[in-house]
Amino acid sequence: MRRREFISFLGCGLAAGLPRGAKAQSSKVYRVGLAFTTSPLSEMAGPDPIVPSARAFVHGLRDLGYVEGQNLILERRSAEGHAERYHNIIAELVQLNVDVIVTVSTPMIRGAKAITTTVRSLWVPAIWMSLI
Repeated sequence: MRRREFISFLGCGLAAGLPRGAKAQSSKVYRVGLAFTTSPLSEMAGPDPIVPSARAFVHGLRDLGYVEGQNLILERRSAEGHAERYHNIIAELVQLNVDVIVTVSTPMIRGAKAITTTVRSLWVPAIWMSLI
């Protein structure tokens, strides 16, 4: 499997918290929280983010029919290297009533599980980061 195919596969897997076939089946707008620990927020923005893992995620969602501004709101947050901000970031995403929280950080996923049982949270293994 080539690198791009693998990344797209992972992006598809990350969308497990969202229904499949959004393009054809639903007019609902889904809100996804994407929480990073160190990446600058400015490098996570837009339809083609600079951060490789954020870019792969956005492209994977797009491949599944989820497009920002149409049927997707992507709430990007980053602690920008400040671990003390993890809890506040997760709490903010829960307050925004996101449908799913996606993170690569074990402390953030633990925080999400401690804060909410109603928002689905996904942890992306660090191996994904090393493959990009």
